[in-house]
Formats: sequence, C-alpha cells, structure tokens
Amino acid sequence: MRKLSTRVGWWRRVGYVGSLGLAVGLGPTAASGEFESLFDGATLKGWHVSAQSGHSRASDHKSGGRWVVEEGAIVGSQDVPGNGGIILTDEEFGDFEVALEMNNDFGPDSGLFLRSTENGRAYQAMIDYHGRGNLMGIYGEGIGGFGSRNYNFDGAPDRIALRENAVPLPILPEAWKHFWRHGQWNELRARIVNNPPSITTWINGVKIMEWSDTQQRLPDRGRIALQVHGGGDLTRQFVRYRNIRVKRLSPSASGGGTGQSSPGLRTGPQETGAAVGGGTARAVEVGGAAVRPAAAATSDRAKAGLWRAVHLMAPEASRLPVVQRAIVEVLAPLGVNAIVFEVNYRFAWRSHPELAAGGALTAAQARELSAVCRRHGIRLIPLFNCLGHQSWAQNTQPLLKRYPEFDETPQIPPDNAGIYCRSWCPQHPGVNRVVFALMDELLEAFEADALHVGMDEVFLIGHDQCERCRGQDPAALFARAVNDYHRHLVGTKGVEMLLWGDRLLDDATMKYGEWESSRNGTAGAIDRIPKDIIVCDWHYELRETYPSVPYFQAKGFRVLPASWRKREAALALLSYSQSQATDKWLGHLCTTWIGADQLARALLGEEGGSAGRAQEVAAALRACLERLGAAADGGPSKAGGAGKAPAERAN
Repeated sequence: MRKLSTRVGWWRRVGYVGSLGLAVGLGPTAASGEFESLFDGATLKGWHVSAQSGHSRASDHKSGGRWVVEEGAIVGSQDVPGNGGIILTDEEFGDFEVALEMNNDFGPDSGLFLRSTENGRAYQAMIDYHGRGNLMGIYGEGIGGFGSRNYNFDGAPDRIALRENAVPLPILPEAWKHFWRHGQWNELRARIVNNPPSITTWINGVKIMEWSDTQQRLPDRGRIALQVHGGGDLTRQFVRYRNIRVKRLSPSASGGGTGQSSPGLRTGPQETGAAVGGGTARAVEVGGAAVRPAAAATSDRAKAGLWRAVHLMAPEASRLPVVQRAIVEVLAPLGVNAIVFEVNYRFAWRSHPELAAGGALTAAQARELSAVCRRHGIRLIPLFNCLGHQSWAQNTQPLLKRYPEFDETPQIPPDNAGIYCRSWCPQHPGVNRVVFALMDELLEAFEADALHVGMDEVFLIGHDQCERCRGQDPAALFARAVNDYHRHLVGTKGVEMLLWGDRLLDDATMKYGEWESSRNGTAGAIDRIPKDIIVCDWHYELRETYPSVPYFQAKGFRVLPASWRKREAALALLSYSQSQATDKWLGHLCTTWIGADQLARALLGEEGGSAGRAQEVAAALRACLERLGAAADGGPSKAGGAGKAPAERAN
C-alpha cells in the first residue's frame, strides 16, 4: 500500500495507512466488530467443566480436573493424581478463529480443542508443553489420533528439534529461544473453517501449521475447549490461559483456510500439498523469496545484548528537557538501551551555521543528552538523513536551499510540485565536503561511536535533470553514496554506520510496495556495499512474513528490524524477526515519527501527550519493549558487543 504523507512540520513524518486486519499479541476488541472476549478475567461465566472425556477416568468421570480463576487467568490442573478433563464454552461455533495468551508450567499436557463435543472429541491445536511435546501442531482428539507437527521440544522449553513435514517450521531452531518466552505470556491462535475443515495455527503471530482434513469427522459446529491431560500426577503443575477471544467467520470471509490475515493482504503465495494423517498440509512460499536462511552460527544475544532501541525526532531546543525526563523515567526503566536520535538540520553547526534549522540544538545540549543516556546504559546514535529527504512538502531543507548546485533535480519548481522529496546529487564534487563536516560535528557533540545516515525513500536518483547522473545505473549511484559515507565514517572516523534498508530491497521479489522496497533500480546496491553496515529494516504494515529480515542476514548484514505505530503490525514484525534470528539479528527498533516532546508527554502521561497519534505510537513502543523484555544483559555497543554492565544503569 502506498504510504501517503502530510506535512506537519519539516521534522515530522506523518503517514496514513489503512487497517489490515487481525491482531498479533492482543486482538481487537468486540467493539471493532472482529474479536469477542470469551473470558471476563474474573469468573468462569460462559464456561463449564466436563468429566466425560477419557482424561477424567481416574475419578470415574465424576470430576473434570481443577479449573479456577486466579490473577485474571483460567488456571487448570489435575484435581487428584491422574485425573484431568476439559473446560468448554457454553456456546457452539462453526467457522471461527480463537486466540489466547498462555503461560503454562513446563510439564503438563494441554490442548486447545476446536469444535469439541461434550466428551472431548475435537480437532486439537496442540499445547503439549513438555520435553517431547509441541505447540500448535494438529491432532485428532478422539477422532482418529492423526497428527501433523513440524517440530518437538528437545527436553527443555528453549530448545526444539525439527520434524519432517510438508509445512516446514518457519522458525530457526537456534532462534527459538528468542521467539518463545518461557515463563511469560505468549499468544496462541487457531482458525478452523469448512467441513471437512482447514485449520491454521500461529504462535506469537507467526504461522506454524496449515492442515486440511479430507473427510467429515465432526458436526459443522462445536465448542471451544481447554484441556488438562489425564495420567501421571500433575496436581502441582498448572496451565494458565487469559485474554481468550473468538472471531466468527462467515464462509466468504474464512479464506478457505489459507490463514491470510485479511482478504488480499498477501498476493501470489505458491502452495504445495502432501498428505499428513488423512489430511493435507501446505507449504507456502512468498514471492519466490527465501523466508528461512541457511542455518547460521548459533546466536548468543544473551552475551551480546539485544538492541531495545527507540528512534526519536529531535525536538526544538526548548523542548529537550521533557524528552530527557521521559528517557530517565520511562524509556530506561522499560529496558531501552539504544536511541537513534534524528537530528538532520536541527543543530547549531559551527562549520556551516547557514544550515541550522529553527529551534536548533546546541553542542552543549547534545553533550548533556549524551551524558543522560550514558548514565542509564543507553547508546545514543545521531541520525543525519543523507541523499534523499532533502525537502518536505513545499519546504526544501537548508542544504539545497543554500547550495542549489547540489540538487539532483534543479529544474523542479521551488514548491516541490509533483515530487515526494528532493535528493542531492551523489556525484557532485562539493557535496561530501559539506556533509562530512556536518557528520563530524554530530559525532563530536553527541560523543557518539556510530552514525545513522538515513537514506530511505530515495526516489530521485540518476535523474535526467542531473548532468552528472543522467542515464547511469541507480544501483551504482546509490552504492557510490553508501561507500563514500562508509569510507568517511568507518574508515576515517572509526565509528559504526547504520542506514535504512528499503532501497536495498527489490520490490519484484519482496512485494512490499514502492515505499518499503525499491522500484527505481537501487536494489542491486546490496552487493556493492560493505557488510559491516547495520541495516534498519523498517516495515509498518501487518504481514504474515517479512522476507527481508532473513534476506539481509543471509546477505551477511546485521539487521535491526524497525516498526512504527500499529501495535499488531509491530508485534508481528518482532515475532517474525525473532523466528528468523541468527547471529546477525540485533534486536528491534521502535520508530516514532512524531516530535520527541510529544512522545515524551504521552509516555509520562502529561498534558499535551494525549493526541491520538502520540498515544498510538507510545502503546506500540511499550508492547514491543515488553515483548523483548527488560534484559539483564548489557546493551548494544560498537560491533554488537556487550554494553555497560547492568549495575551501571542505576548510577
């Protein structure tokens, strides 16, 4: 979908994008017309316990296990050794999608029953959370015992072993420990449509299994149920479920079991089928792009320190204090250990004072901000947007205003009619002399060991209006600019370099659209630039896969996936990235694209931070940081090494 932009100040990026369907992490409320709550968090109203299944034989079918509500969750266990059972919804459902959050002890065998009968005959989305178990595989409970799974636990909750299946697990075994959070709440989701049914399951927003039966085994409608398995002694181990919700699906909206988040969200999946346990499992390939790179060296982020990063837009100088308070009082306690601080021209330059924008920050303020971040274990990385984004709406940025000879498109009218953003010419002999001086000032003032050079959404490159670049390969021109900045920053200054990744992605393969990937010939630059650059891979829409995340890693780059304001889309990107983590995956970056002072007030709960966009951005940011967890390890240091020791955060 094309990202539409409206100017609300030169330093803000404001976009409108349409809603793209169901949630990851926390589903839409009933008011949205999609998911309805099945559990009020306080009582078992709408549920009843059945002792009719085979799991209740130990009590001679007199009790169905122990089911209570504790701390906002349904908690189940055996009531006497060996006696389990099921708890079912009072209501029956036909085609539906059910989602819940789970935080079970490692040991009990449980399950999510779909179209269950009173005696527990059902299609089961497996919740076998034990040493050789599986989550979200498919099992025929009392209807044939068939099954389809693509992995098993390998003796512990943080280790898995792959199994042969027509639907390969989209999660690398070495990435499981980042993807699945034992001892925390994880989301499980299952969809069942048609009869014979097609079933799709997800964990934390990542599709795990697709399976279709070939015969009718149960009625068209049945109950949703949760199970505690019989056998053994599980009276002191517990299963816990909360935020249980259902979305009713009409036959036309069911998607035939393809598991798409909404009709038309994904285009052109290629499916292959193979019989599994009397049904058919499907494997999905997206746009011909690899979604699982070859296994890389095992990642050890516990040593290196996951990036829990936030991108902030530099405020006017007078508004910096509230931003610093939010860093100290909110972001640092949330575990943030890196801030990408987009300065652009909002700085009082010594070398080129003519390029300072209004409300410019001083070098003293930059040092003060750096000191605040350093005291709280946060790596501060300034950002200066290079090459593109040299205008916004009708306003041209200071560089091309003062030095119009640097403009890639000098004939475009001053009001920038008909273009998105101006670019400077990457081959002008004078432009880098000015730009490098600005880079050096930012590195010095912010006491930084890295610089983010931006370079997103560069649409004007190799343009016919540029006498130096006309007719040249856009990929070669883009790579030349990247290499110029790399030679200066990494080669001369000895710091790390980050950039946005969209121009390195070919939309013909990635299918992200012209904003998040390239349609203007720049993608070939990916094979012409150094591999030590950190690529910030930004995606703001809800998708089932984000193939660029494994793609950048397979190409040898460290990748820092970046989300924005849509909570469900942000969590989907984070979950998928965790599922594809190698030693090249650094963590997650939450972009904001509003004034840092607006975000600060929203985070602090102060007047002026109640605007809908600020609240939306703050909620998505919190959700991602909570998903990552406030780790006890150090933060991101240069070359991905360990940051300051946790004890230093308290200083």
